[in-house]
Amino acid sequence: MPISEAQVELDSSIAGALRNNVRSILQPYLQMINETPDLLSLLYDVDMLPEQTVTVRGAVAVSAACEAYRMGQASASCEIE
Repeated sequence: MPISEAQVELDSSIAGALRNNVRSILQPYLQMINETPDLLSLLYDVDMLPEQTVTVRGAVAVSAACEAYRMGQASASCEIE
C-alpha cells in the first residue's frame, strides 16, 4: 500500500511538533548541562545527552535528572549542625 503525499506531510508535521515539544522541555536545562561538567558526564554515561533525546518521554527523563542533580547540589551545600 503506497503512502500518500498527504500522509507524508502529516507525519512530517507530527514529527516537527514532537521536536518542538522536546526542545521546549530541554531548553531550560541546556545552560546548566553545558556549565556543569559532572552533570554532562552523568548524562553522557547513561546516554541521555540532549542531542540524543528525540522523544517527549526522554526529554522529561533528562529534565528529571537535571532537577535531581540540582537538588543534590543544593542539599550538599547546606550545613547540617
